[in-house]
Amino acid sequence: MRIITSVFDGTVAMFALVAWYFTVMRIFAGSWQVGMQQLLNLWPYMTFLIVSFGTYVGSTSFVKRKNRQGTATGVSAGTMVLCCLHHLSDVAILASASSLITVLGSYQPVLLFAGGLANTVMTIKIIRMVKRKI
Repeated sequence: MRIITSVFDGTVAMFALVAWYFTVMRIFAGSWQVGMQQLLNLWPYMTFLIVSFGTYVGSTSFVKRKNRQGTATGVSAGTMVLCCLHHLSDVAILASASSLITVLGSYQPVLLFAGGLANTVMTIKIIRMVKRKI
């Protein structure tokens, strides 16, 4: 049951990320079409980012549920530390983007790939932590 619920959580996270993307694009770009065009232009990178984010959220959800059922609290604490460290990279990108938005536009695929890679690395670390504690 924990796995099904975690997959559900990851799927909801993926849809939420896409909804957030379109909402931000609608607010700042002024139209849904711009958001759709960007999504189509960058679809391999966006897909990687979205799927890796859902996997990350699902694996974190799994660890939290497992912790409630008797797993050592070190796994949950370690997961939270990894989560915080992971989001530091998001903040660093946003801080740079505010001052160099035009330059970073050309690096958008690289930044999207880096975000997806960060999600993937953190997911692998969480899975390894869980395997060591089992």
